[in-house]
Amino acid sequence: EMNQRAHFHAPALYKRTGSIKGFGFLAMVAGGMFAAFWAFGSLIIALFGVAEAGASKMPAIIVFLVFAAIAAVIGIVGGNSYGKAKRFEKYVKRLGGRKFCEIEELSKAMGKSKSYIGKDLLKMIRKGWFLQGHIDEQERYFIADHATYGEYQKMRQSEAQRQDQDRQRERAGFGPLFLRLICSAGCYAGCRVVAVAAVMPEPRRM
Repeated sequence: EMNQRAHFHAPALYKRTGSIKGFGFLAMVAGGMFAAFWAFGSLIIALFGVAEAGASKMPAIIVFLVFAAIAAVIGIVGGNSYGKAKRFEKYVKRLGGRKFCEIEELSKAMGKSKSYIGKDLLKMIRKGWFLQGHIDEQERYFIADHATYGEYQKMRQSEAQRQDQDRQRERAGFGPLFLRLICSAGCYAGCRVVAVAAVMPEPRRM
């Protein structure tokens, strides 16, 4: 019973897209069938249609072609929706309940480029299919919920602060290091002078 309550109160992360996929499939099939019907009808009229005396067959052909074009557009839109819903289901299945995933992993699993996967995920986030989805600024990771994204941002900020502190320490330590190098070089030059003076013969006094 406790497990059922925990599952019931768990925040939803994904939209149900079964109806979208179903309507998309129907629109794709119906659009394709009606487009073929109207296009074939216009061809029949053009080849075998008999016009009344003084009339033209062109208006009827144009009407049939317009309906064919409308049906084709419906079929294309339906096909896009169906395909997008299927990809969404593949993303969810690949995540397997995880809330953090590299886009490169999804790219390899889907057989698409990282750029394509990133744009596809962004479209689904904007459509509200990933209810809490995020993509990081570098477009390297997909994050499925707000809490994990907040933790990721804190980690990135901490890393940026640490790198900034390291740069400041490097700049602060450059001055003493530079002085030590100069002193070392000066000492080395002084030693060279002393050594040369030691080996040089004294000048003869006249």
